[in-house]
Amino acid sequence: MSAAAPAEARPEGITTNHAATAPPTVRCRNPAQATPSAAATSRQEPPPSTTDDPPPVGEAQLLRSAWIAIENGDAFTALRALEEHTQRFADGVLAEERDALWIRALVDIREYEGAKERASRFHERHPESIHEPAVRRALAEIP
Repeated sequence: MSAAAPAEARPEGITTNHAATAPPTVRCRNPAQATPSAAATSRQEPPPSTTDDPPPVGEAQLLRSAWIAIENGDAFTALRALEEHTQRFADGVLAEERDALWIRALVDIREYEGAKERASRFHERHPESIHEPAVRRALAEIP
């Protein structure tokens, strides 16, 4: 078991409480430090995975990067991350999420025919997807 970090290595206002039978806990002296900012709480989180097995770290990170790029209005960066995800994790745990994000990104760059084609394949591959509402919302934005 590793020794506790020296007090000067911890962020100000953070203390640890080590018990012999319990893992260490972290407590904030200042409650304002524990409250997320308005910007942090207003950000939408990526949709949850549809399987019980956790995805590999790299797979989840790529989709998180794509999601953040879409949220920031950068669909081209999102598409690059989604392409890399496809190359590295073609049948990955998060393939369904990837497919839904890809449709969103295509609509954002006005590649409407591509979005419709991918949506058709999405419906065939994932007929009862929890991401269906997000796909429908993206397609509803097509003029």
